[in-house]
Amino acid sequence: MLNTKWITVVFLMGILCFSGVSCAVDGGNTEKVGILLFSRLASEPVTKQIKKYYQKKELEKALVDALQKEGIDDVKQVTYSKGQQPFTYDEIGAPRFDIDLGDFATPEQILNDIASQQKFDKIIFGHLEEVSDALYLVARVYSKKGDTIASAPEQKIKIKKINPAEVKTAIRQLVVEIAKILRTPSAPPQQTQQDDMLDEGLLFGLDEPSPSQTAVSHYATPKDIYRMILENEFYAHPDYKHYQVELDELTKELKTTKKTLTKELKHHSRSTTYEKFKWIIKVKSKPTGKTSKRLLKSSNKTFNLCIFNPSRFNPNLGFRWMTYQEAQDIIADIKTRAVTKDGKAFDDWRIPTIEELFAITRYLPWDKSPKTEPYYFWSSTLTKGADLWIVEKVFSGSSFNKKTGRRQPFYGIDFNVADPLKGGIALLIVVRTCP
Repeated sequence: MLNTKWITVVFLMGILCFSGVSCAVDGGNTEKVGILLFSRLASEPVTKQIKKYYQKKELEKALVDALQKEGIDDVKQVTYSKGQQPFTYDEIGAPRFDIDLGDFATPEQILNDIASQQKFDKIIFGHLEEVSDALYLVARVYSKKGDTIASAPEQKIKIKKINPAEVKTAIRQLVVEIAKILRTPSAPPQQTQQDDMLDEGLLFGLDEPSPSQTAVSHYATPKDIYRMILENEFYAHPDYKHYQVELDELTKELKTTKKTLTKELKHHSRSTTYEKFKWIIKVKSKPTGKTSKRLLKSSNKTFNLCIFNPSRFNPNLGFRWMTYQEAQDIIADIKTRAVTKDGKAFDDWRIPTIEELFAITRYLPWDKSPKTEPYYFWSSTLTKGADLWIVEKVFSGSSFNKKTGRRQPFYGIDFNVADPLKGGIALLIVVRTCP
């Protein structure tokens, strides 16, 4: 006959485990958990008040220590791949934000690469960011098995009388929610019919290669590029430090003012639609036809392009800066390996022209922070010398969104040159003309 004392102990342990309190025995859970650096965006006065959590990895260390007290022992601090910045609050998909759905690599893709390379089952990441009159502490958990991101309830800290003790309290409350997510078993990813097709060999979500549609590299002067932007109704935010002579010359040729010219360069009138597949984004960019009289007649040109993320083809590549020769080597490798299930080759992947890059600027990745340098992208368009044109995308400001009650960052686009023969580096975008 069982001792009633032991029956009582077992019963009480069951109640505690069921209620979410940490138990010494967890059913043999051996999942490895990593924690990435949280994004930190706050004004200088707020930063000073919680200075400790803005230095090095103190916030992440506090979370790890608190998780250990919750019985989650196997948590290690990990780093993003080189060049990748922490995800900001409005990059992750919270419903109340206007999110740029055309980001080149999704957070899930990037997190999956990190988890695969560093052998983690789940990854914790999040944000400590100031919005309006409050500081928000948010944590999310990525599950490699389910390829999903779960969010813990955000902790709101009022800025008016903020102090480190409030942050500590918010951390403790957040950790309880993180622990609940970590203890929840991950469901396997739901595979769609499209994913089945890709896994069978249609690697890029398309039925047929598109023969004889490879774009040819060409020469262009700065004035040519400005004309191309105007004629195609692209968006540009020219840097007033370079190509001033060409802007002045074009102003005279078009018999207008420099103010009018630069204003029109910033005013685009194109619509873009896209479809997302496993490894590509299929983009259609065309004029809206709703413009008033412009300085140059519209080309009415439509671009049908597939954008490919090379890091999905080879996770070891990551999303990194590279020389032009490295970029060409990667594309050569893609061409030899990208075939359909019946052996037809996709041999027309290429580095885009400067014109094509301007057509897909919305889908070029960028860091939505005013503290970072521009992201540069290789084009195949030559200058009159031996250099190549590159497109740059950078934080350009933010505006208040009345609908969401938050500030929304926006980007600027410009172009510059890089010398491919002297170690110039930029980021690689791979495209092909879609049928």
